[in-house]
Amino acid sequence: MEPFQKEPQLVGHLAAHRLFHSCDLDETRDTVGRIFKPHELSVRGTRQKLDAEMDHISLGGASINRLRYGANVTIEPESLDNFLLVQMPMAGRADIRCGNEKILSTPNMASVLTPSLPVHTQWQGVCDQVIVKIERVVLESSCAAALGHPISRPIEFHLGMNLTRGGGLAWQELIAFLTTSQFINGAGQQNLVTSQLEQLLATTLLARQPHNYTKALSNPAPTPEIPYIRRAEEYILMHCHEPITMQDLARQQFTRHHAIVASIHRQQPLCETRERTHVQADFIKHFIDVMHRERNNVCPARVFPLGALLHPLQATLHMLATLFQRRQVQPAH
Repeated sequence: MEPFQKEPQLVGHLAAHRLFHSCDLDETRDTVGRIFKPHELSVRGTRQKLDAEMDHISLGGASINRLRYGANVTIEPESLDNFLLVQMPMAGRADIRCGNEKILSTPNMASVLTPSLPVHTQWQGVCDQVIVKIERVVLESSCAAALGHPISRPIEFHLGMNLTRGGGLAWQELIAFLTTSQFINGAGQQNLVTSQLEQLLATTLLARQPHNYTKALSNPAPTPEIPYIRRAEEYILMHCHEPITMQDLARQQFTRHHAIVASIHRQQPLCETRERTHVQADFIKHFIDVMHRERNNVCPARVFPLGALLHPLQATLHMLATLFQRRQVQPAH
């Protein structure tokens, strides 16, 4: 894939979501602060003239942004606190310090700003960055769902992300796809879509960028035998008016979604017995509806290539649909 600075299609799609264009320092600081957080912004050099613009695509608990200042600036937000930023220069450079780490960020080297650590940045005048924001609660709940238990300390990412290979290249390709696809248009107004997208961004970052939970995520603790089906059933019945996803069920029970899928498979014989209650049958039907929405409405393969991510859901969908259809056509004995 070409670096971002050679992707005019990406720049054009972002420009369609222009938030502001201003040469006023106070207006620029206040507008950017509303998207991120209040911060100190200063222009370095008496001959520097601010010429700032920002594009913004909201995705629920995440957003994709483009920001440039057109002048040498210093940005001091202290710590980000409630969100994380992945900053990917399309042009220019920026000196980034987060906690005890410091890097020179370029089109080949993104910066990942950990929410709990102090941040200090200096941008060159020509620096033009694509910035992905992910709410801290989304990131931490996704990590807890993958681990199968609550996290005990804040997530701290390595500051530098190499965009030319490995996980960094995969991340850049994901952001380029989301930004240039027609799929993104209007996505911010659809709760089920935004919940899937924010989870996709969070889980991709957790899987692709090193952090202090990387080792634990690669070797999750064994999941104890807990009646996931009953608890998932109760959760769905209480929240049937909401856009429920598998991640929601996993977070609610502090387990991995794979554990819920495994529990459903272990419960397969029960699904076919005549002792199955009407409530449980309704749960299966609702569960099927949930995964139908995830498979058909959110990310069909021709629009949103998440086949590997949703394979467990699709396999379970097929099994549950088969069982439910059997109940409909076979009389109880």
